[in-house]
Amino acid sequence: MDDRLGGDNVVGAASVWPMRVYLVRHGQTELNAAGLIRGLLDPPLDKVGHLQAQEVGAALARLAPRAVVSGPLRRTVETAHAIASSSEAPLSVDRRLQDRDYGEWTGKSVRSVQEQWGSLDDAPGVELWTEVAARALQALEALYDENAPRPVVVVTHDAVVRALLMTWGRVRGADSVVDPGSYSVVERSADGWRVLSVNNHVG
Repeated sequence: MDDRLGGDNVVGAASVWPMRVYLVRHGQTELNAAGLIRGLLDPPLDKVGHLQAQEVGAALARLAPRAVVSGPLRRTVETAHAIASSSEAPLSVDRRLQDRDYGEWTGKSVRSVQEQWGSLDDAPGVELWTEVAARALQALEALYDENAPRPVVVVTHDAVVRALLMTWGRVRGADSVVDPGSYSVVERSADGWRVLSVNNHVG
């Protein structure tokens, strides 16, 4: 029973309480700095990326998140670990927050693919952004059911954040900017999801 609701009127936190989710893009890697498509490649954070992870961790620790959830790749786990250590929140991994699969374009220059196809969205063999958004949204809905009303930090990839923001009508296209180490804030209530801010920076 949830004592916040009390008595026989308990219907579950997720049906009543709003919850904020802080969507963090992992810190920088050498592939980011070189302008190469990462996708399912698994590089670690570089020195700048580790600093970004520490800075965003310190900033979000003040919010006392209930949980920190990461995609499975090393760059997200390393960033999430810094945030979880700062906030003393439990850390878990959810494969639905995996980066977009870019197929044969993985490791290629972002600019070269854009020049050839006009957009990463239009390159053949790339995972559809709607599929990325659908799996990520499943993960967010589960977090809402489990954690509302406490805030949650989700550490994932630019492609995942953009796909979600596109679903909610906040940005257009796979080439929209979501910087390494930045975070966007969304809120889930009984009325659904809404975007509060995008691409916030610390430090």
